[in-house]
Amino acid sequence: MLIGKSFSPFTIPLFFRFSYSNDPLESGIVGALANILKGVSCRVEVDYDKRLNLDFVAGREQLHLPWVEEAIEMAIKREGIEGLRGVVDYHFEVNYGLDISSASATIISTLAALKKALSLKLSPLDLASISHIIELKYNVGFGCTFSQLIGGVDLFTTPSVPGKAKYLRIGVPDDLRIVVAGRPAHEFPIYTHRAFPQSFSIDLGSVKSFDDIIPLCRRFSEEFMSASVRLKWIASELSKANILSYGFGFSGKVVYALVYRDYMIDVASILLNIFPTEYIFISEIDPIGVRVYL
Repeated sequence: MLIGKSFSPFTIPLFFRFSYSNDPLESGIVGALANILKGVSCRVEVDYDKRLNLDFVAGREQLHLPWVEEAIEMAIKREGIEGLRGVVDYHFEVNYGLDISSASATIISTLAALKKALSLKLSPLDLASISHIIELKYNVGFGCTFSQLIGGVDLFTTPSVPGKAKYLRIGVPDDLRIVVAGRPAHEFPIYTHRAFPQSFSIDLGSVKSFDDIIPLCRRFSEEFMSASVRLKWIASELSKANILSYGFGFSGKVVYALVYRDYMIDVASILLNIFPTEYIFISEIDPIGVRVYL
């Protein structure tokens, strides 16, 4: 059997709008995304076959992932491979149902692991393009794959299409931490591009640094939560701590705070008054993005 291992970070939105086109390779996020050190590891153990026959598991849990299966089919057909049999095993460092682009991370980590196992000639950008197409087709993401591929905090000034997007890598303080809270779920989020503000507009050309990101993140979050009493209340509680900004997942089902390391316990304590302990985690920024293991 052929073995490959990889990792992809999960992603939180700082501020964004979704630029939609009938062509997925013209669609994606315009705005700022932050990739975190929490994510998904994928281990594939496969061999060649006449058709695709793979088991998708996370430990003892069997997963139904038709969108991952289609992404695999797209990749191997480009290499002239008929099919594969074997096991695709995931380790999610936090719950995969959280609203932090876990599905796109699952797709690209799978393709990266298969590239390693099968010595595929497809480039990382080729794999990212496949993942991007699939996450938009199945509404399991908004186009976070390219950001997950390159890691860090990324400002996209054009739609986040792998290999085509114009973007700026934003440097962040070494002691930046992200405190995240959200209710676990046993299925990957399904999104609609109508689920968040479409009127949010800024001059992205004026954004040059992390200091420029923070007020825009606050402004976006204030607009995002404007129709939710609960989100307003959570934001008001977080504002009692010494935070840089707060924000929410792509559909508002996760809340996070950007904070310096010295104040992260204060923020976690506030969230403990709102969420159970197991709903909360703390992470750093992932500066690398998708990687494979030898």
